[in-house]
Formats: sequence, structure tokens, C-alpha cells
Amino acid sequence: MTTILTQGETEVGVIPEDWNLCFLSSIADVRDGTHDSPKYTKSGIPFITSKNIIDGKIDFQDITFISENDAREVNKRSNVNKGDILMSMIGTVGNAALVDFEPDFCIKNVALFKPSTTIVSSQFLIQLLRSTHYVLYINNKLDGGIQKFISLGMLRGLDVPLPPTKAEQEAIAAVLFDMDTEITCLESKLSKTRQLKQGMMHNLLTGRIRLI
Repeated sequence: MTTILTQGETEVGVIPEDWNLCFLSSIADVRDGTHDSPKYTKSGIPFITSKNIIDGKIDFQDITFISENDAREVNKRSNVNKGDILMSMIGTVGNAALVDFEPDFCIKNVALFKPSTTIVSSQFLIQLLRSTHYVLYINNKLDGGIQKFISLGMLRGLDVPLPPTKAEQEAIAAVLFDMDTEITCLESKLSKTRQLKQGMMHNLLTGRIRLI
């Protein structure tokens, strides 16, 4: 593991004294998807690009497909496995998603992080990458004009603050994932309440329901 700092103020904030600050490339294999444009097909293997990484998830709604033969060629460079992390590199840079299922898709112009399982927890790393401070840290490193992007070399050189043991990393990740679950539940309840209010407003304003 390449440690470049062990404590104090850093670009990613103040880290505890016993944490390490490492290059991302020292704790994960950092690569990207194909830069080629295979011929799209009506069905076949889903072809993931940056636009398909939304709110920490891989969105398969607006998807394109490529043939199985083209998919095999793409995956020689960038085969995605369960436990890997994807991150958008172009446009809205920094959207990250953990692949927590057995994948059957290919990627283009998307960063692919394969964490070293003996060093870092994938669950901890995805929580870090999606944190407000880390997204700001990445945004400060972007290149380009209107179409922002981040290079593979820049990604490999990103600083990662890391607790000293995987047990501590996993404990932190577990707490944060529980909070994510609670937030999702509350957001669902809020959405249903808003829909209920809209229906009630319509009924009240059209006289379908009378209060007195």
C-alpha cells in the first residue's frame, strides 16, 4: 500500500491519526471501459455509459445493446464483476455505483474500480466516493470546457483516506448503509404523502369532498 500521509489536514478533509491516505491505484485496479463504439442491436448485452449511473445505481431504463461477440471483445479490457465500482468519467463526473449483483453488461467511457479485497472494503469505498466532500474533491480535478471529464491517470492518483483495518471500514460502511436505507424509506413515505395531498387538493378544489 502506498501511504502518502498519515494524519492531519488533506485535500479530502481532516483524517484521524491512525488512518492512512493512499493513492486509489494502490488499493484498487483502476481501468475504464471501451473507447470504441460497437454496433448497437435491438437486443443482446446491455451497454452501460455514464448516463446510466444515476443516484448511486445502475439505471437500465434508457439502455442500448450490443451483440454477444462485441461484448466478449469489450470485456477483454473491462470485464465487470460483482463487488466492482463504476464511476462516470464524462459529463456529470463522479456518479458512482457499487455492482452488488452478478453483472451481465459492458461499459464504455466509465471508470471501473476493482478493490483489493485484502486491503479495502468495497462498501466503505463506495460510501467514500459518494460523500459530499469526496465529490467536491473530484470536481476540483476535472478537465475540459463545456463537456467535463476526468482522466484515468487522474483517477489513479486520487487520495483515499482509509481506516487501518477492514473490520473498521466495514463497521463504518454498515452504519452508513443503514442510514441510506432509512433515507430511502423516508423519501418513499414523503413521495406517497405528496401524492395523497395532490389528490386531496384536487377533490377539495373541485368540490368532490366537502369539509362542512
